[in-house]
Amino acid sequence: MDVSFFEQVFRARGSTPEENSMSSAATGRPSGEIGVAVATTREMLLEAAELVRERYEWRGYVTRSITVDADSMRPSTTLVAVQDSRVVGTMTLGYDGPSGLWIDHTYPDEISQARADGRTLIELTRLAVTPNSDSRKILSSMFALAYRVGRVAHGATDLYIEVNPRHAPVYRKLFGFTAVSEVRLCGRVKAPAVLLRMDIERLDEQFAKYLGTRAADFSDLGHPEATEVYPTRDRYAVAA
Repeated sequence: MDVSFFEQVFRARGSTPEENSMSSAATGRPSGEIGVAVATTREMLLEAAELVRERYEWRGYVTRSITVDADSMRPSTTLVAVQDSRVVGTMTLGYDGPSGLWIDHTYPDEISQARADGRTLIELTRLAVTPNSDSRKILSSMFALAYRVGRVAHGATDLYIEVNPRHAPVYRKLFGFTAVSEVRLCGRVKAPAVLLRMDIERLDEQFAKYLGTRAADFSDLGHPEATEVYPTRDRYAVAA
């Protein structure tokens, strides 16, 4: 199968004008194949941080917290999408532990309840995609690798993300997130945000339904190395 599960979901659920704005423009799109990788080399991490800072500043967000060294405060994995040897997309997965999660600051009750329910939590932060790129393919590629890293390698059951309330409908429709909070002020970027949750365990069922495979079937791929880039034709990692 040469189309990833996430890309199938995008196509099956259709598009709205708002969702189309997330996709690529016809002009200025970088050429070449898109690959995804786990980034731990400082060069790649710096490039990812710069992309996030650039896109956040464009939206008017505060960016003081966006540094490579800030990631060392909590266990995390930065994923990047690479095209023509440059980072065109990035997201960071943060793992729950003694230091907690960034979202604990804004949503302490919701996150404490999830822990009390025995859930294994990860959070998605620093999501950014270059303008005039195939953002839909980039996002589906990164989410597929995030599933592999978060669910298969770390056993996560719940993925959380803070988003601007204007963008929440897109995440609910395309990715299957549900809102678990009212609108609040995110202290890190000084902007309104709502907390969304994805039940990753449900993805296991959907992988079995759409791809005929289970999360356990991904274990033979091993854990992605920092410098290894997975091309988009790999059905486990990325979109066609």
